[in-house]
Amino acid sequence: MRALHARTLLVAALGVTLPACGDGDSTSGTTTTTSGTGGTGATMTSGGAGGSGGAGGAPSGSLEADYCAPLAAFVCKRLVTCGCGFILPSGTLDEAACTSSYTARCLQAYAPIESAVASGTARILPDAAHACVALLEASTPGCERPRGSVAQALCPSWFTSDSPLGAACDFPICAAGQGLCVNAVCEPRPPAGDPCGQGGVCAEGLVCVAGACAAPAKQGEGCDSNDACEPPLHCVDSVCTSLNQAGADCTDASACALGLVCDSPLCAPRPEGPCLDSAPCGNLTTCAAPRTCKPQGTTGAPCAQDEACSPGFYCDLATSLCAEGPGVGLPCVNTAVCGPGLACDTDNGNCIPVPGDGAPCAFGPMGPFVCQDGLGCNNGVCGPLPGDGQPCTVDSRCDSGLGCDFTADGSFCVPLKDEGGSCQTDRTCKSGLFCDYSKNQCAAVRPTGAPCKDGNECGTTGSCMPDDGGAFQCAPLPSAGDRCLFDCEASFYCGPDAAASVCLPDVCKEL
Repeated sequence: MRALHARTLLVAALGVTLPACGDGDSTSGTTTTTSGTGGTGATMTSGGAGGSGGAGGAPSGSLEADYCAPLAAFVCKRLVTCGCGFILPSGTLDEAACTSSYTARCLQAYAPIESAVASGTARILPDAAHACVALLEASTPGCERPRGSVAQALCPSWFTSDSPLGAACDFPICAAGQGLCVNAVCEPRPPAGDPCGQGGVCAEGLVCVAGACAAPAKQGEGCDSNDACEPPLHCVDSVCTSLNQAGADCTDASACALGLVCDSPLCAPRPEGPCLDSAPCGNLTTCAAPRTCKPQGTTGAPCAQDEACSPGFYCDLATSLCAEGPGVGLPCVNTAVCGPGLACDTDNGNCIPVPGDGAPCAFGPMGPFVCQDGLGCNNGVCGPLPGDGQPCTVDSRCDSGLGCDFTADGSFCVPLKDEGGSCQTDRTCKSGLFCDYSKNQCAAVRPTGAPCKDGNECGTTGSCMPDDGGAFQCAPLPSAGDRCLFDCEASFYCGPDAAASVCLPDVCKEL
C-alpha cells in the first residue's frame, strides 16, 4: 500500500478492499468522471496564443464559495444520511470534516481553473455554478451517486474566458460558456447532430452519444448507457426508464430501484443478514465488509486467502483453513507455497531448502528471487548483496548502507541519500526519510496527524488512513483488532469481517 495515491485508496475502499457482490451496481455504459471533478468535460490542455481573458467581463466569482463548498455540502450530507461512514476506520463520518476535505479535493481538481482566474484569463460565473450544484442535487435521487454526465454536459458552463466567438483564445471554454477553444480560436460548441467537440463537449444541455451530440433520451427512448438518459432515468435493456419499485416485474436487478434484487419475476428487498455470495446486494449497492487486523494463523486457522496464514502455510480453499505447506520434494501449492524454511524450485515446481550462495534462486509467494538470509538474486543465481555501483538484485535490494536507484541505464546500488537528496523510491533514502514524489526528493517521515497523499509519507511504522471526514492522514500502523485498509503490524494481516458486511449505496463511492 505504501505508494498508493489517496484517491486510489478511496476507490479501493469500495472497489478492491470491499468487493462488489454479484448483484451489485448494475449501471451500464462507460465510466464517467465524478461530479466532484467532472466540470463541463472541457479538456484543460487546449493551447493557443493571444486570447482575451476574464478581466474584461464581470468580476469572477469564487471557485470555493460558489461551487466547491456547496457541492461538498450536498455530497457530504448524502454520504452521512446514507451511512457511508461505515467504510472509514472509525466507522462514522463527520459531516463538517467531510465537507472540509471534499472542498479541498474539489479545489485541487479544479486548480487549473483557479490559476486561470487568478491570472485574469478566466472567471467563475456564480449563478451558473450555483445552478450546476442545484441540478446535481435535483437529478440525484436518494442514495444514488451524482451522475458524471450532469456535471460534464447538462450543467450550465460556470467557468469561461471572455474571448468571443471567432476570436483568439487560450482557455478551453470561451464566449461566456457558449464556445470551445479549438486550435486557439473560439468556436461554437457543437449542436445536436454534429460530432462531439474536444473532450466530448457539446452545446449546453447536450450529451455526447456514440461520438455525436444529442439531447438526453427521455422515458421510453433508446439508449446505450445511463449517461444517454435524462437524469434520473436509467438505461435498462437499451431503453431509458425509471427504476421499478418492489413488486414490479423484472428480469434482473438492473431494472429495480436502489437496494432491490430481482426475485424473478419481481423486484424485492434483499434477504436480511450479511451480504454474501448466497445473499447478494441489490441494484446500485455494494457489499462492504469492515477490515480489521487479524493474526496470521497456522494449521487449522480459518482463512479466505493465503495472506491469512503464517509464512510456510497456505489457505486450503477446500476447507477454508490454513494448512502447512508441502515438504522437501513435494509439489508446491498455490503456485509457490512450501513449508517453513523451504522454497519452490523454478525448474520442477517442487519444494526445496532455501538456496544458498551460488545456487539458482527459488520461487516464493512474492516472486522468483528467494535466497538465504543475507543473499540476493542476480541473474537467476543467489549471491552476496550488490555493492556501490553494482546492479540491484531482482527485488531491488543492495548491501547495507545502499539503496536501489532507478536510472535510464538500469537499477544500480548507490549510497543512501540524506534529506533533500534526489530519489525515485523510498529505498534510496536514509532511515526516517521517504521519497516525496512531488519533488523526487528525500523528506522526513511525517508524524501522526499529518496529511498524506501517496501512502509512503508515514514511514514503515505508520499508515496513511482516512480520518472521520475521509481526508487521509498519517496514523500509527494498525495492530490486532484495529480497523485497517491494507497495512497491519508484522504477523497480522488486514482482512474483511464477512459476518459484519453490509450493503452500501452507490453514493458511498464519492468517499
